[in-house]
Amino acid sequence: MTGREPVNIRRLLRENDQYAAADEYARDVQKGDAVSSWHEHQSRKSSRPEQMPPQNLQSVDLKVVACSPKDRLQRKLAEELFLLNKAALLARKERMRERLQQDTASVQKQLATKGLAIATNID
Repeated sequence: MTGREPVNIRRLLRENDQYAAADEYARDVQKGDAVSSWHEHQSRKSSRPEQMPPQNLQSVDLKVVACSPKDRLQRKLAEELFLLNKAALLARKERMRERLQQDTASVQKQLATKGLAIATNID
């Protein structure tokens, strides 16, 4: 032999290296998916105002019928603040949803001009 490896062995080694690189890339993508899913879940958990008690109502007993005018005012202000915060959050979410739809439409339009498309997954 001349000291060189046969062509089929070189090809096999090259293919094995490509498979190893593809496996490593797949593992990286799976890790990224797991991390982003966790963060998305945490974000969804923390952005549910209807499940969280209003912060200012925690110290005020809402079931007290005979309370002072100051307590009634404090309770009423806390309720109004909670409702305003909830309304502002819903308005912000709606604006973000509209903005996302506009951005998605513009990206799809740009891709369509190039003959490409995005695979959409609507849950």
